[in-house]
Amino acid sequence: MSCFIYGYLEFLKEKDPVHVVGLVEALGVGLIIDNNTKLINFPSQHLPSNVGFKLVFTIGTEPGTNDSTFLTWSGDLDPSTCGLIPSKRRDRIQLIADVFKLLVNYFEAEKIAVAITDSCQIERVTICKFSTLNTYIAADCEISSPPDVLYVATRDLQLVDR
Repeated sequence: MSCFIYGYLEFLKEKDPVHVVGLVEALGVGLIIDNNTKLINFPSQHLPSNVGFKLVFTIGTEPGTNDSTFLTWSGDLDPSTCGLIPSKRRDRIQLIADVFKLLVNYFEAEKIAVAITDSCQIERVTICKFSTLNTYIAADCEISSPPDVLYVATRDLQLVDR
């Protein structure tokens, strides 16, 4: 079976996605952007809204791929065969979180919905804020990797001094 990391961002200002592909690939993983990609098994209430802009993406173990099996593998990898991705599982989980953070920051996203799955099976949905997304992913991947979870994260409230 194959593992996949796929989802979408919602944002208010249009931005060219070409630059961010290079930034993500510089981290050693692939990013495929295709707004026609089907968000397989996403519950209807968690599909993109029609407000603002959206970007549908897939993250792969290496540039040009949409399969993330080695990126989400539950154990450590042989350093001589894992290419550009880290060999340690914990480091790969952090890399996934870094990619999400890069995407959210680059697009000044209002929302990210991303599934980390084995064969696109989503067993549950976790709703959180951007600031806690990494914590949920790390905890879930400790239990089962890939966790078969759809994460839906939104912008944290920003307090304004008056």
